[in-house]
Amino acid sequence: LSGGNVQKVLVGREIENDPHLIITAYPARGLDINSAYTIYNILNRQKQNGVGILYIGEDLDVMLELCDRIMVLCHGRVTGIVDAGEATKEQLGLLMTAGSTEPVGSAEPVGSAEPVGHKEEQLSAADGGDDLPVPVTEQSPSPQATAVPASGSVKKKTIKHRTPPFHVAKRAELPLWGTVLCYLGVILAALVAGGLFIASNGVNPLAYYGKILTGCFESSIYIQGLIRIVTPLLITSLGLAVAFKMKFWNIGANGQFIAGAICANTAGLLVGDKLQQWAVLLLMLIAGAAGGALMGLIPAAAKVKFGTNETLMTLMLNYIAFYILSYLKNTMFFRVFSPTGEPLRPDFRQLPQNGWLYTVKIGKVQMDISVIIALVLVVLVFLYFKKTKQGYEIAVVGESRKTAAYAGMPVGWVVLRTMMISSAIAGAAGMLQLSGAATSRTLSEGISHDVGWTGIIVVWLSRLDPIGILFTTLLLGILEKGALVAEITYNISSAASNILQAIILFTVLAADFFTRYKLVRPRRG
Repeated sequence: LSGGNVQKVLVGREIENDPHLIITAYPARGLDINSAYTIYNILNRQKQNGVGILYIGEDLDVMLELCDRIMVLCHGRVTGIVDAGEATKEQLGLLMTAGSTEPVGSAEPVGSAEPVGHKEEQLSAADGGDDLPVPVTEQSPSPQATAVPASGSVKKKTIKHRTPPFHVAKRAELPLWGTVLCYLGVILAALVAGGLFIASNGVNPLAYYGKILTGCFESSIYIQGLIRIVTPLLITSLGLAVAFKMKFWNIGANGQFIAGAICANTAGLLVGDKLQQWAVLLLMLIAGAAGGALMGLIPAAAKVKFGTNETLMTLMLNYIAFYILSYLKNTMFFRVFSPTGEPLRPDFRQLPQNGWLYTVKIGKVQMDISVIIALVLVVLVFLYFKKTKQGYEIAVVGESRKTAAYAGMPVGWVVLRTMMISSAIAGAAGMLQLSGAATSRTLSEGISHDVGWTGIIVVWLSRLDPIGILFTTLLLGILEKGALVAEITYNISSAASNILQAIILFTVLAADFFTRYKLVRPRRG
């Protein structure tokens, strides 16, 4: 059997003997994520049956989630016992490095035993050359001298650290009714707070909320506006979900969207009058996806090669893409010209008609095919996550890169491939936005409509689920478009409407946070 299967057999053999106590050291080391959590669940079931479990490990995230109490050892002595439900990784880190000699979460001092392998060594004092006996731990790579008073007794220095009044702890999984109640309560609070704000502007809050919900469906023009808001946000959010699934924090979707639009616009202007419409659109889509992928490849390669921070680098590339876009509108290739060939103004010229997306009409609502492409992408990303080897590799690398490497996965290539897919989808969204009616088929500095930033909220709220992304995007689109209709109807400032949207979004994010985490007040010893 392979090492992993041997490990599974050993666990099964010990459970079969109906033990009263199980001592297990690193039971999931080298196993894939699913097998690891299966073993954790088996240990939890044994605990529920009254079996004592002593779990030895080093993964703090796993231990905080799995254990009831955690005892920390450092150089052969107990440095503390903590309640796992109240402890933080920072507290455990201090105990693991002997940064505190006071146990956390325990009323009585623990661990007065002398270090294992204690011996005396003679070291020369820095000030006078007197020989002083200093305790040294054999496990330590270098001896540590301590100050000795005249009497010869050694005093141990206690380093105290301040404990914050509250800290965040992971919550046990809430039942469905608990999650629903949490969301309903927070959303109700948001509506009340927003209603008070709207009332302060002299508008009936109930009427205003009603107009938000129904306003974007009152005419075919409003529905078309809703679709134009939802489509680029949906595609960009799907791209972000691919990177976030691997815990690669791609904050650069806005820049990747812009890069895709620039590359697609360049391709469209070059060949728009020379090829048929389908060929021009296909070439533009490839160019847009390639432009976005290149913007994503830069931080991914830097992460793999040099271990750089992907959040800062992708954030920086947003600004670079925007400044390139601002510069290009002044260049001769992209500028608007008069019929006589004179440049008119520093702005972008419209795509040739062969670079316009095909349109479809459903009832009275006319839309371009980007909607169909977006819905197809929802299905493809869902299948990619659930049914492909590559999707499985993304999940494993996201959970633990060391585990993925131990299992033989090419971690560096997975990071590069995943980030390129993520940013290519965002670049394709830029191309579709450029070729659609929402932008009049013209590049502009506001083409992204900040979908890269809003997409982060969408992905967080939907918990990386493509179907959830679809519904969350639709709800945000209704909120945004409905608010625009309400502004016109009640003659209210757009700034007031934006504040209302911010209140609702912030509270919904808070509800999502508190369904998974809780604030804990540490117990005083």
